[in-house]
Amino acid sequence: MKKSNYRFILLCLIASLSSPSVLFCEEPMIQVSLGAISLDDEIKDLKVLSSGQVKVMNTVYPNTRNGVFSYRGSKKLTFFREKPAVDPDQEPIRIPVAEVELDGKQSRYLLFFAKKSGDAEAYSVFSIPDSASHFPAGSYRFLNLAPYKVAIRIGDEKKILAEKNITDIKGNFEHGQYYETVMLSLPKDGEEPIPAYSGRIHFNKDLRVIMVIYPKEGAREGKIRFISILDRVASQ
Repeated sequence: MKKSNYRFILLCLIASLSSPSVLFCEEPMIQVSLGAISLDDEIKDLKVLSSGQVKVMNTVYPNTRNGVFSYRGSKKLTFFREKPAVDPDQEPIRIPVAEVELDGKQSRYLLFFAKKSGDAEAYSVFSIPDSASHFPAGSYRFLNLAPYKVAIRIGDEKKILAEKNITDIKGNFEHGQYYETVMLSLPKDGEEPIPAYSGRIHFNKDLRVIMVIYPKEGAREGKIRFISILDRVASQ
């Protein structure tokens, strides 16, 4: 190969290595719509950085969505408070209170804020896809926050709800009817299931039902509590 060709290849290599996109691995940005629900008390004036600017969230209400807001930034969101004072460099002092990392595969998510135990303000945040195509009206969606599986039967439909995960149930349900529902906690393999709930669940073809399952605080393993959130499909 001629020296001129070697020189050309070397120059191209140097140029590519000196490119900012190569030297600095920029974190991928996402642009999504977000809604939020509190599993405890209402949460006011949380802040998050979006498009490099501080954005104040709408109030996050208990057991009902707070509307939808647009977000552009890192896949990992940090929600924070700002102190009235500033640091020695005159920058705002930000106190993180919650974090969540989105997979970036959806255009719309619903966030659930659950207060952590302790005196300091802090929340665990869980996200689920929120578009009508992934979660249509006439569906049951279970968010199992317990550290073990839960078996459920609604009418003739049976499912195992994986721990720390979401499970959708779509059956041959009739509008306006109530269906016998049984839940059993499955704390460990090989152990006897623990009865967790027995009752009836209403079906409405115009609503999607979000059910959030928690371990019952202070109770023995396997005891759960849950809340049911009736949610109309918002415009996409």
